Amino acid sequence: MIVIVFAHAFEGHHIDALFEWLPAPIRFIIHNGQWAVGLFFVISGFVIMHNLADREIDTSISWRFLARRSIRLDPPYWFAICLTVTFAWLSYKFVPGKEPPNFTLGQFLAHFFYAQIILGYEHIDPAYWTLCYEFQFYISIVLLLLISR
Repeated sequence: MIVIVFAHAFEGHHIDALFEWLPAPIRFIIHNGQWAVGLFFVISGFVIMHNLADREIDTSISWRFLARRSIRLDPPYWFAICLTVTFAWLSYKFVPGKEPPNFTLGQFLAHFFYAQIILGYEHIDPAYWTLCYEFQFYISIVLLLLISR
């Protein structure tokens, strides 16, 4: 996952000076770090299907599966959203000429339920698209397994 962090830092031009000093293989990995997101989705899909393959999928197992995913993802995601909003406001207050953040309550709530893309809200942070798709993927897998069995 650190590769993804560095890839985002590279894309945002936050590590330009450091990037020039890194060895070529490290620069190559960071420059192509966006592929790690796709790899993560593939591994995640495999692990999910492997864990559910031997079970008879019913609504009880489906709800427990989604609840476990929520318990694992929600607290750090919600904390990150609050931290992002807090830092946006702090930077507005202390950085001269910085525009005020224009987050809406709807946008904030949509993020809390991984629904910002479906509801047409802009991401509070561009990196949040991955969790939005990840949770929607979990719901889709559960629905497909319920339908197929």
